[in-house]
Amino acid sequence: MRTPRRADGVAVLDPAGSVFLFRYDNEEVGVHRAMPGGGPDPGESPRRAAGRELREQTG
Repeated sequence: MRTPRRADGVAVLDPAGSVFLFRYDNEEVGVHRAMPGGGPDPGESPRRAAGRELREQTG
């Protein structure tokens, strides 16, 4: 059984309401899509972690 972990995500919308998603081809769970995000660093707030992950993943 896996240990749950904290994660923070960001919903990125364009003016028309479309949602930005990444496509992942993962052998374990198959093809799926997800919003930018990830786990917080020690002591990092959810808001700061979400912003950091968005910058890291989208440039």
